Amino acid sequence: MTRVAVKFGVFAAVCLAITAWLAMTIGNIRLFESTYEVRATFDDVTGLIVDDNVKVAGVVVGKVTKIEIDRGRADVTFTVNDHVRLPSDSTAAIRWRNLIGQRYLYVYPGTAATVLEPGARLERTISVVDLGELFNRLGPIVAAIDPAQVNDFLDTVTLALEGNEDQVRATLADLATLASTLGERDAALGRLVGNLDTVAGTIAQRDRQIRTVLDNLVEITSAFSDNTGVVEAALDELGPFSERLATLLAGNRGEIDRSLLHLVAVLDVVEGRLGPLEQAVAGLDTASAAVFRAGRHGEWLNQVIPCFELGPPESEPPACAYGEDGAPAGVPPAGVRTQVDAVRHLMGLDLLGGRR
Repeated sequence: MTRVAVKFGVFAAVCLAITAWLAMTIGNIRLFESTYEVRATFDDVTGLIVDDNVKVAGVVVGKVTKIEIDRGRADVTFTVNDHVRLPSDSTAAIRWRNLIGQRYLYVYPGTAATVLEPGARLERTISVVDLGELFNRLGPIVAAIDPAQVNDFLDTVTLALEGNEDQVRATLADLATLASTLGERDAALGRLVGNLDTVAGTIAQRDRQIRTVLDNLVEITSAFSDNTGVVEAALDELGPFSERLATLLAGNRGEIDRSLLHLVAVLDVVEGRLGPLEQAVAGLDTASAAVFRAGRHGEWLNQVIPCFELGPPESEPPACAYGEDGAPAGVPPAGVRTQVDAVRHLMGLDLLGGRR
Protein backbone atom coordinates (compact mmCIF):
# COMPACT_ATOMS: atom_id res chain seq x y z
CA MET A 1 0.00 0.00 0.00
CA THR A 2 2.85 2.35 0.79
CA ARG A 3 4.51 1.59 -2.52
CA VAL A 4 1.32 2.47 -4.40
CA ALA A 5 0.98 5.75 -2.50
CA VAL A 6 4.59 6.66 -3.32
CA LYS A 7 4.07 5.91 -7.00
CA PHE A 8 0.88 7.97 -7.06
CA GLY A 9 2.63 10.88 -5.31
CA VAL A 10 5.50 10.83 -7.83
CA PHE A 11 3.04 10.67 -10.74
CA ALA A 12 1.02 13.55 -9.32
CA ALA A 13 4.15 15.66 -8.77
CA VAL A 14 5.35 15.07 -12.35
CA CYS A 15 1.91 15.92 -13.71
CA LEU A 16 1.79 19.08 -11.64
CA ALA A 17 5.27 20.09 -12.84
CA ILE A 18 4.34 19.50 -16.46
CA THR A 19 1.07 21.39 -15.99
CA ALA A 20 2.91 24.32 -14.40
CA TRP A 21 5.47 24.35 -17.22
CA LEU A 22 2.70 24.32 -19.83
CA ALA A 23 0.88 27.09 -18.00
CA MET A 24 4.02 29.22 -17.83
CA THR A 25 4.78 28.56 -21.50
CA ILE A 26 1.26 29.26 -22.71
CA GLY A 27 0.91 32.27 -20.42
CA ASN A 28 4.38 33.56 -21.40
CA ILE A 29 5.36 33.76 -17.73
CA ARG A 30 9.03 34.38 -16.98
CA LEU A 31 10.20 33.90 -13.40
CA PHE A 32 13.36 35.35 -11.92
CA GLU A 33 14.10 37.51 -14.99
CA SER A 34 15.12 41.17 -14.76
CA THR A 35 13.46 43.33 -17.44
CA TYR A 36 12.89 46.96 -18.38
CA GLU A 37 9.87 48.61 -19.99
CA VAL A 38 9.64 50.17 -23.44
CA ARG A 39 6.65 51.90 -25.04
CA ALA A 40 5.52 52.29 -28.65
CA THR A 41 2.46 53.80 -30.37
CA PHE A 42 0.64 52.07 -33.28
CA ASP A 43 -2.25 53.01 -35.53
CA ASP A 44 -3.72 49.49 -35.36
CA VAL A 45 -2.85 46.50 -33.11
CA THR A 46 -5.68 44.16 -34.13
CA GLY A 47 -5.01 40.66 -32.72
CA LEU A 48 -2.31 41.76 -30.27
CA ILE A 49 -3.11 41.07 -26.59
CA VAL A 50 -1.35 41.30 -23.25
CA ASP A 51 1.32 38.62 -22.60
CA ASP A 52 2.03 38.19 -26.32
CA ASN A 53 5.70 37.61 -27.10
CA VAL A 54 8.23 40.29 -27.99
CA LYS A 55 10.91 39.01 -30.36
CA VAL A 56 14.21 40.26 -31.69
CA ALA A 57 15.81 38.34 -34.57
CA GLY A 58 13.26 35.54 -33.96
CA VAL A 59 14.20 35.11 -30.28
CA VAL A 60 11.72 35.85 -27.46
CA VAL A 61 13.15 38.68 -25.35
CA GLY A 62 10.06 39.92 -23.53
CA LYS A 63 6.27 40.23 -23.54
CA VAL A 64 3.50 42.75 -23.95
CA THR A 65 2.32 44.06 -20.54
CA LYS A 66 -0.21 46.78 -21.35
CA ILE A 67 -2.30 48.07 -24.29
CA GLU A 68 -4.06 51.44 -23.92
CA ILE A 69 -5.69 54.07 -26.12
CA ASP A 70 -3.94 57.45 -26.32
CA ARG A 71 -5.62 60.12 -28.49
CA GLY A 72 -7.03 57.62 -30.97
CA ARG A 73 -3.88 55.47 -31.23
CA ALA A 74 -2.80 52.27 -29.47
CA ASP A 75 -0.12 52.79 -26.80
CA VAL A 76 1.64 49.46 -26.20
CA THR A 77 3.93 48.83 -23.23
CA PHE A 78 6.23 45.80 -23.33
CA THR A 79 9.18 44.46 -21.40
CA VAL A 80 12.63 43.47 -22.65
CA ASN A 81 15.23 41.41 -20.84
CA ASP A 82 18.00 43.44 -19.26
CA HIS A 83 20.74 41.66 -21.18
CA VAL A 84 19.14 42.77 -24.48
CA ARG A 85 19.96 46.41 -25.19
CA LEU A 86 18.06 47.93 -28.11
CA PRO A 87 19.48 50.87 -30.16
CA SER A 88 17.48 54.07 -29.83
CA ASP A 89 16.52 54.05 -33.54
CA SER A 90 14.97 50.56 -33.46
CA THR A 91 11.59 49.89 -35.09
CA ALA A 92 8.64 48.01 -33.55
CA ALA A 93 6.19 46.12 -35.77
CA ILE A 94 3.14 43.92 -35.34
CA ARG A 95 3.58 40.57 -37.13
CA TRP A 96 1.43 37.50 -37.74
CA ARG A 97 1.92 34.58 -35.36
CA ASN A 98 -0.40 32.06 -37.02
CA LEU A 99 -3.34 31.80 -39.40
CA ILE A 100 -5.98 32.14 -36.70
CA GLY A 101 -5.14 35.81 -36.18
CA GLN A 102 -2.71 35.78 -33.25
CA ARG A 103 0.06 38.35 -33.37
CA TYR A 104 3.31 39.20 -31.63
CA LEU A 105 5.49 42.30 -31.38
CA TYR A 106 8.72 42.23 -33.37
CA VAL A 107 11.57 44.70 -32.86
CA TYR A 108 14.00 45.53 -35.70
CA PRO A 109 17.25 46.74 -34.09
CA GLY A 110 18.64 50.00 -35.43
CA THR A 111 22.21 51.19 -35.90
CA ALA A 112 22.39 54.10 -33.43
CA ALA A 113 25.26 54.25 -30.93
CA THR A 114 22.86 55.01 -28.06
CA VAL A 115 20.50 52.45 -26.49
CA LEU A 116 16.99 52.67 -25.07
CA GLU A 117 16.70 53.53 -21.41
CA PRO A 118 13.98 52.02 -19.16
CA GLY A 119 10.66 53.73 -19.92
CA ALA A 120 11.83 55.04 -23.31
CA ARG A 121 9.53 55.22 -26.33
CA LEU A 122 10.16 53.84 -29.82
CA GLU A 123 9.32 56.49 -32.41
CA ARG A 124 9.41 54.14 -35.40
CA THR A 125 6.52 51.68 -35.63
CA ILE A 126 4.79 49.54 -38.27
CA SER A 127 1.11 48.81 -37.68
CA VAL A 128 -0.61 45.52 -38.40
CA VAL A 129 -2.14 44.76 -41.80
CA ASP A 130 -5.83 43.99 -41.41
CA LEU A 131 -6.63 41.18 -43.87
CA GLY A 132 -10.28 41.33 -42.93
CA GLU A 133 -10.48 44.92 -44.17
CA LEU A 134 -8.63 43.89 -47.32
CA PHE A 135 -11.10 41.06 -47.97
CA ASN A 136 -14.01 43.41 -47.31
CA ARG A 137 -12.68 45.80 -49.97
CA LEU A 138 -12.10 42.94 -52.40
CA GLY A 139 -15.60 41.62 -51.79
CA PRO A 140 -17.35 43.70 -54.49
CA ILE A 141 -14.66 42.80 -57.01
CA VAL A 142 -14.88 39.10 -56.20
CA ALA A 143 -18.70 39.26 -56.36
CA ALA A 144 -18.53 40.84 -59.82
CA ILE A 145 -16.42 37.97 -61.19
CA ASP A 146 -18.43 35.33 -63.03
CA PRO A 147 -17.33 31.83 -61.89
CA ALA A 148 -18.09 30.43 -65.35
CA GLN A 149 -15.75 32.93 -66.99
CA VAL A 150 -13.04 32.14 -64.44
CA ASN A 151 -13.41 28.43 -65.19
CA ASP A 152 -13.25 29.07 -68.93
CA PHE A 153 -10.10 31.14 -68.45
CA LEU A 154 -8.45 28.43 -66.35
CA ASP A 155 -9.44 25.75 -68.87
CA THR A 156 -7.96 27.81 -71.71
CA VAL A 157 -4.71 28.31 -69.82
CA THR A 158 -4.55 24.58 -68.98
CA LEU A 159 -5.14 23.55 -72.60
CA ALA A 160 -2.52 26.04 -73.81
CA LEU A 161 0.10 24.71 -71.38
CA GLU A 162 -0.77 21.06 -71.84
CA GLY A 163 1.83 19.37 -74.02
CA ASN A 164 4.10 22.43 -73.95
CA GLU A 165 5.94 21.66 -70.74
CA ASP A 166 9.31 21.72 -72.52
CA GLN A 167 8.64 25.11 -74.08
CA VAL A 168 7.46 26.52 -70.75
CA ARG A 169 10.54 25.10 -69.04
CA ALA A 170 12.79 26.62 -71.73
CA THR A 171 11.00 29.96 -71.37
CA LEU A 172 11.51 29.94 -67.61
CA ALA A 173 15.19 29.07 -68.14
CA ASP A 174 15.53 31.98 -70.56
CA LEU A 175 13.87 34.28 -68.07
CA ALA A 176 16.28 33.11 -65.39
CA THR A 177 19.21 33.78 -67.74
CA LEU A 178 17.82 37.21 -68.53
CA ALA A 179 17.39 38.00 -64.84
CA SER A 180 20.95 36.89 -64.05
CA THR A 181 22.31 38.94 -66.97
CA LEU A 182 20.44 42.01 -65.76
CA GLY A 183 21.81 41.36 -62.29
CA GLU A 184 25.36 41.25 -63.64
CA ARG A 185 24.75 44.50 -65.54
CA ASP A 186 23.40 46.29 -62.49
CA ALA A 187 26.14 48.93 -62.58
CA ALA A 188 25.58 49.58 -66.30
CA LEU A 189 21.83 49.82 -65.76
CA GLY A 190 22.47 52.23 -62.90
CA ARG A 191 24.59 54.43 -65.17
CA LEU A 192 21.91 54.23 -67.85
CA VAL A 193 19.24 55.36 -65.41
CA GLY A 194 21.54 58.15 -64.24
CA ASN A 195 22.10 59.27 -67.83
CA LEU A 196 18.36 59.21 -68.45
CA ASP A 197 17.87 61.37 -65.37
CA THR A 198 20.51 63.79 -66.71
CA VAL A 199 18.80 63.91 -70.11
CA ALA A 200 15.41 64.43 -68.51
CA GLY A 201 16.82 67.21 -66.34
CA THR A 202 18.44 68.89 -69.36
CA ILE A 203 15.19 68.66 -71.32
CA ALA A 204 13.32 70.13 -68.37
CA GLN A 205 15.81 73.01 -68.22
CA ARG A 206 15.47 73.61 -71.97
CA ASP A 207 11.68 73.45 -71.87
CA ARG A 208 11.26 77.02 -73.14
CA GLN A 209 13.68 76.47 -76.05
CA ILE A 210 11.97 73.21 -77.01
CA ARG A 211 8.59 74.96 -76.90
CA THR A 212 9.97 77.71 -79.17
CA VAL A 213 11.31 75.12 -81.64
CA LEU A 214 7.96 73.34 -81.69
CA ASP A 215 6.15 76.65 -82.25
CA ASN A 216 8.51 77.42 -85.16
CA LEU A 217 7.84 73.99 -86.64
CA VAL A 218 4.12 74.63 -86.35
CA GLU A 219 4.54 77.96 -88.16
CA ILE A 220 6.63 76.32 -90.90
CA THR A 221 4.07 73.59 -91.43
CA SER A 222 1.32 76.20 -91.48
CA ALA A 223 3.25 78.19 -94.13
CA PHE A 224 3.67 75.07 -96.26
CA SER A 225 -0.01 74.28 -95.80
CA ASP A 226 -1.00 77.79 -96.86
CA ASN A 227 1.26 77.59 -99.94
CA THR A 228 0.40 74.10 -101.08
CA GLY A 229 -0.42 75.38 -104.58
CA VAL A 230 2.97 77.06 -104.95
CA VAL A 231 4.79 73.92 -103.78
CA GLU A 232 2.78 71.75 -106.18
CA ALA A 233 3.48 74.11 -109.09
CA ALA A 234 7.21 74.11 -108.27
CA LEU A 235 7.23 70.32 -108.16
CA ASP A 236 5.34 70.17 -111.49
CA GLU A 237 7.86 72.53 -113.12
CA LEU A 238 10.81 70.68 -111.66
CA GLY A 239 10.25 67.73 -114.01
CA PRO A 240 10.42 69.71 -117.30
CA PHE A 241 13.35 71.73 -115.96
CA SER A 242 15.25 68.55 -115.20
CA GLU A 243 14.53 67.24 -118.68
CA ARG A 244 15.70 70.48 -120.35
CA LEU A 245 18.81 70.57 -118.20
CA ALA A 246 19.63 66.98 -119.12
CA THR A 247 19.15 67.76 -122.83
CA LEU A 248 21.36 70.85 -122.54
CA LEU A 249 24.12 68.94 -120.80
CA ALA A 250 23.90 66.06 -123.26
CA GLY A 251 24.06 68.41 -126.28
CA ASN A 252 27.08 70.28 -124.96
CA ARG A 253 28.96 67.40 -123.49
CA GLY A 254 31.94 67.94 -125.77
CA GLU A 255 32.23 71.64 -124.97
CA ILE A 256 31.93 70.97 -121.24
CA ASP A 257 34.65 68.32 -121.43
CA ARG A 258 36.98 70.68 -123.34
CA SER A 259 36.29 73.49 -120.87
CA LEU A 260 37.12 71.19 -118.01
CA LEU A 261 40.35 70.11 -119.74
CA HIS A 262 41.32 73.75 -120.32
CA LEU A 263 40.50 74.53 -116.70
CA VAL A 264 42.74 71.69 -115.58
CA ALA A 265 45.54 73.04 -117.80
CA VAL A 266 45.10 76.54 -116.35
CA LEU A 267 45.17 75.14 -112.84
CA ASP A 268 48.37 73.26 -113.64
CA VAL A 269 49.99 76.48 -114.89
CA VAL A 270 48.83 78.40 -111.82
CA GLU A 271 50.11 75.61 -109.59
CA GLY A 272 53.51 75.83 -111.30
CA ARG A 273 53.63 79.60 -110.71
CA LEU A 274 52.55 79.51 -107.09
CA GLY A 275 56.12 80.12 -105.92
CA PRO A 276 56.61 83.46 -107.72
CA LEU A 277 53.07 84.48 -106.84
CA GLU A 278 53.67 83.82 -103.17
CA GLN A 279 56.91 85.81 -103.33
CA ALA A 280 55.12 88.72 -105.00
CA VAL A 281 52.36 88.67 -102.40
CA ALA A 282 54.91 88.39 -99.61
CA GLY A 283 56.79 91.48 -100.95
CA LEU A 284 53.61 93.47 -101.49
CA ASP A 285 53.60 94.68 -97.90
CA THR A 286 57.22 95.89 -98.15
CA ALA A 287 56.57 97.63 -101.50
CA SER A 288 53.45 99.35 -100.15
CA ALA A 289 55.40 100.55 -97.12
CA ALA A 290 58.14 101.95 -99.39
CA VAL A 291 55.55 103.81 -101.53
CA PHE A 292 53.93 105.21 -98.39
CA ARG A 293 57.28 106.39 -97.03
CA ALA A 294 58.11 108.03 -100.39
CA GLY A 295 54.86 110.01 -100.57
CA ARG A 296 53.81 110.70 -96.95
CA HIS A 297 55.90 113.93 -96.71
CA GLY A 298 54.17 115.64 -99.65
CA GLU A 299 56.65 114.50 -102.30
CA TRP A 300 55.43 113.98 -105.89
CA LEU A 301 55.67 110.66 -107.63
CA ASN A 302 55.93 110.84 -111.42
CA GLN A 303 54.92 107.61 -113.11
CA VAL A 304 55.19 106.90 -116.83
CA ILE A 305 52.77 104.20 -118.02
CA PRO A 306 53.65 103.12 -121.55
CA CYS A 307 50.86 102.22 -123.95
CA PHE A 308 50.66 100.91 -127.49
CA GLU A 309 48.12 99.97 -130.11
CA LEU A 310 48.06 97.01 -132.44
CA GLY A 311 47.56 97.82 -136.12
CA PRO A 312 49.27 99.26 -139.21
CA PRO A 313 51.81 102.02 -138.60
CA GLU A 314 50.37 105.49 -138.50
CA SER A 315 51.96 108.90 -138.66
CA GLU A 316 50.29 110.04 -135.42
CA PRO A 317 50.95 108.61 -131.97
CA PRO A 318 48.27 106.36 -130.45
CA ALA A 319 45.35 108.01 -128.70
CA CYS A 320 46.42 106.70 -125.29
CA ALA A 321 49.58 108.87 -125.54
CA TYR A 322 47.49 111.98 -124.93
CA GLY A 323 45.39 112.99 -121.96
CA GLU A 324 41.79 114.08 -121.97
CA ASP A 325 42.80 117.68 -122.81
CA GLY A 326 45.02 116.65 -125.74
CA ALA A 327 48.25 117.14 -123.81
CA PRO A 328 50.85 114.38 -123.80
CA ALA A 329 50.10 111.75 -121.19
CA GLY A 330 52.00 112.14 -117.94
CA VAL A 331 52.10 115.97 -118.27
CA PRO A 332 49.57 117.80 -116.09
CA PRO A 333 47.18 120.21 -117.84
CA ALA A 334 47.98 123.92 -117.88
CA GLY A 335 45.83 124.79 -114.87
CA VAL A 336 47.15 121.84 -112.91
CA ARG A 337 50.75 122.76 -113.83
CA THR A 338 50.15 126.25 -112.53
CA GLN A 339 48.78 124.85 -109.26
CA VAL A 340 51.70 122.46 -108.99
CA ASP A 341 54.18 125.27 -109.52
CA ALA A 342 52.41 127.34 -106.88
CA VAL A 343 52.46 124.51 -104.36
CA ARG A 344 56.12 123.85 -105.13
CA HIS A 345 56.95 127.51 -104.68
CA LEU A 346 55.06 127.71 -101.36
CA MET A 347 56.42 124.46 -99.89
CA GLY A 348 59.89 124.75 -101.42
CA LEU A 349 59.68 121.26 -102.92
CA ASP A 350 61.23 120.02 -106.11
CA LEU A 351 58.84 118.37 -108.51
CA LEU A 352 61.00 115.30 -108.77
CA GLY A 353 61.31 114.89 -105.03
CA GLY A 354 63.81 116.00 -102.49
CA ARG A 355 63.69 118.99 -100.18
CA ARG A 356 65.53 122.24 -100.75
